Amino acid sequence: MTYREAVDNIREHIRELSGDNWISDRAILSDIRSVTNTFVKREMDRRKLLSSNSLFTTLPCLEMIDVPLSECCFFTSECTIKRSKYKLPKIGEGIFGFIMDGVYSINGIKGATKLIAGDPNRYANLMNLNQKTSVNMFWLQNDYLYITVDWEAVRLVAYFEEDVPSYLLSCDEKDISPCRNPLDDDFKCPGYLISGVLSTVKTDYMSNFKRLKEDGTDNDTEILD
Repeated sequence: MTYREAVDNIREHIRELSGDNWISDRAILSDIRSVTNTFVKREMDRRKLLSSNSLFTTLPCLEMIDVPLSECCFFTSECTIKRSKYKLPKIGEGIFGFIMDGVYSINGIKGATKLIAGDPNRYANLMNLNQKTSVNMFWLQNDYLYITVDWEAVRLVAYFEEDVPSYLLSCDEKDISPCRNPLDDDFKCPGYLISGVLSTVKTDYMSNFKRLKEDGTDNDTEILD
């Protein structure tokens, strides 16, 4: 299912409620994503979505640049690490951390190398102990990805709560459509959750419409009195 199909499903419900299209596609999409995020976080906290391929989006060639380690923590040294050139869309987060499959090398004769999750203070401590070698680590900070290996680009697979810009979705700018519409993207939600998500959004609209209708009736009564 695409986001457009999900929005059309909700719009049909709104039309049945009011007989009118009184809300935009963008607003409906925002509500669908909000409810989806709640459902996904709940399931992730229950450890139920760890292998759901329908959940994640892949950034195949996330460009990395050199930055000082001191950008991330109080560490005075000439040591540099790598940081994503661009800020990332918001990645979902549960009680066990960020909702992601991993950060990988792009090339490799024996397959991609997967980095381990860490943090800048832990890496700085290893640096102080002269144990920086073979520490293949990543962390997320201020919407950027940081890695401790000298890679020019990485493959990042994660669950994003927001639209992912087109320039992050391809290794070749020629493959990016300038007219891409987020509504045509796949609905990033495991199949068994979709009906519950759409049902919840419909219930919310029904409650809001009922409240608006009752408020209008109350106002009419006050005028008549």
